[in-house]
Amino acid sequence: MDDQITLLRELQDLDQKLNRIDQDQHKLEAERREIDAEVMRIREMVEALQKSITELEGQQTELRQALDREQANVVKAEQRLPEIKTQKEYLAVLKEVDTAKKLVRDLAEQSAQKNAEIQGLEQEVRLKRGLGRGRQLFVFAADPAFFLALKAVQTDAPNPIYLPIGPRQPAQSHAQLLDNQDSLGIFHVSGTGSLRQLRGLPPAVRRRTIVINTTYPGVLRERTNYLAVIDTYSQDPQIGAWLGEFLYPSTKNLD
Repeated sequence: MDDQITLLRELQDLDQKLNRIDQDQHKLEAERREIDAEVMRIREMVEALQKSITELEGQQTELRQALDREQANVVKAEQRLPEIKTQKEYLAVLKEVDTAKKLVRDLAEQSAQKNAEIQGLEQEVRLKRGLGRGRQLFVFAADPAFFLALKAVQTDAPNPIYLPIGPRQPAQSHAQLLDNQDSLGIFHVSGTGSLRQLRGLPPAVRRRTIVINTTYPGVLRERTNYLAVIDTYSQDPQIGAWLGEFLYPSTKNLD
């Protein structure tokens, strides 16, 4: 009788273990489906951005061709000036030159604008490719209010880790935390001190770091060294809340 009771208890324990294994398997499958959906969402965004970039590059090519033609027209018209014998014809050619030069300036401005749009989209592509709900966030900031604002709304990724920076807390001392390829850095540039610390980060860390620049845009050169650079034109720490929602929009906003 005792043997039967012992066997029954062992069977019950085994059944409970199997149930727990089954629950864990269902949980893992649900997490995998969520990750697959996130990957698909980011992939679709990247594809849409790449399509826009291709269209802009086509438009820029047309603008450059038109610019080359008009520059050639300016040269030809100016070469004709010494050969002109009448004032009427001279004034007509001068007008033609002025018109062509104005068109050249307009085309150059349009080309520069297209180039800026392409660079902006390329940065967004890098940013989207660098995201993922499974990536651990490390937030470099001198002002904890920025981190707290980001953390308050950022719920669809691993809890962000605050890395305070200052004269006695150099960013370089935290850099090894981003050695993991699944890590993502957020660097809040709030002044010249944090800017110097940003420049001191190892190149591999900078390539996995999104820079939130609250100072004037001109201070950050070689922007392609970073995953992305976002100029906020404001030092309001609540920008952290906007960033958290931008990087990891809540599921309810995606439905």
